[in-house]
Amino acid sequence: MDDPYPIPYPRVVDADVVVPGSKSITNRALVCAALAEGTSHLTGALDSDDTRVMRDGLRTLGATIEEEPDGWSVNGMGRRVGGGTIDVRASGTTMRFLAAVAALGGPVDLDGTERMRQRPLGPLLGALAALGATVEALGNAGHPPIRVSGPIEGSSVEVDGSVSSQFVTALLLIAPVLPDGLTITVRGITSAPYLT
Repeated sequence: MDDPYPIPYPRVVDADVVVPGSKSITNRALVCAALAEGTSHLTGALDSDDTRVMRDGLRTLGATIEEEPDGWSVNGMGRRVGGGTIDVRASGTTMRFLAAVAALGGPVDLDGTERMRQRPLGPLLGALAALGATVEALGNAGHPPIRVSGPIEGSSVEVDGSVSSQFVTALLLIAPVLPDGLTITVRGITSAPYLT
């Protein structure tokens, strides 16, 4: 807010406020926990349509995710990513992040709503293919539905981040579990704050 308007209150307020979790952070945390070894506890996670779609997709790939009173418990699968079919509905974050996760194992078929089928994935799919993953269009090239499977064999890739920073984020999320890490060269970037 550029021009805040103070509202006078006659006394000091002493209160605890719980703000809802962030969809963006919750989905990133779910992927990180699913790719980790052992159990992670996510507290303050947002429970929403998009985060439930991500949770269900990661369960399909092999993570065990249980609800807890204050969040979720995630028993990670590490690099042991299974296969299956995932309907991401309208969750673009889930589509992009799980396409990258699928490249660690699979095969995984990813699809969504008609609107999701119009959203571009080309730069991410090109980067995954350049790393050695098998990427197959099951509809229009560069758009869902897609089939992705691993393994990833490369350790360096270039990606166009001008369409969506989530293409870069998807690669960053899988980088820690790759045997040789991952060097990413980004051409153009949108929504840079999501990466920093």
